Amino acid sequence: MKNILISFCFIMFSIGIHGQDLSSNDLSLLKKTPEVSSLYNSALHYVLLYENDMDSLTKALTYIDKAIVINPNISYSYLLKGKILFRIGKKEESLNLLSSLCEKESCTYHTLFLTGMLYEKTGFPQKALRYYDRALDKNTTVLKSTACNLKDFIYNLVIRYFMDGKKMNMDEVKSLLSDHLKTTNDKIIQTEVEKLYKNIDKDNYIKNLWNYNIMEY
Repeated sequence: MKNILISFCFIMFSIGIHGQDLSSNDLSLLKKTPEVSSLYNSALHYVLLYENDMDSLTKALTYIDKAIVINPNISYSYLLKGKILFRIGKKEESLNLLSSLCEKESCTYHTLFLTGMLYEKTGFPQKALRYYDRALDKNTTVLKSTACNLKDFIYNLVIRYFMDGKKMNMDEVKSLLSDHLKTTNDKIIQTEVEKLYKNIDKDNYIKNLWNYNIMEY
């Protein structure tokens, strides 16, 4: 049991998104199928340590395919597979897979945003814009919930930046805050926004897909 917990925690740490790409259903299924967690662990080992080696990425893909066979209902498996396919040059297959994932009710706004980035990367800016718009719409819905936090809000700014290339000033940022976030200390908000806009670069953001986590978000 201890090894299972360690494996699961390693996955969450390694992908650097603390479950943001995982729906609540995915999390529930993942906890119930520790063998899938183990396969993710193996795949991420090759992805993170040998990310530019095609043989290693292909090996990582075999682990994800095994995870899908064991439990085909975990959406995150397909998301990770789509990323790997894109990195090994199977871009059409990757986009077809991710596009189908985006049509599911449980699709997260992170998945929609990633799909948009990949379409932009392959030269389809108008199609990318449609996915950015859907991601923004879904994220805005999340922001209306009291369960959202400042990191969700910062993600909203990233999507907006990808849509129109505009960096917002503090007055604009504060006007978009959800009611329960308006009490957040102004200095904290300003620090996070400045950190975002200091580091964000559209081309590098798309290029560094394995670090797809909004600069620590």
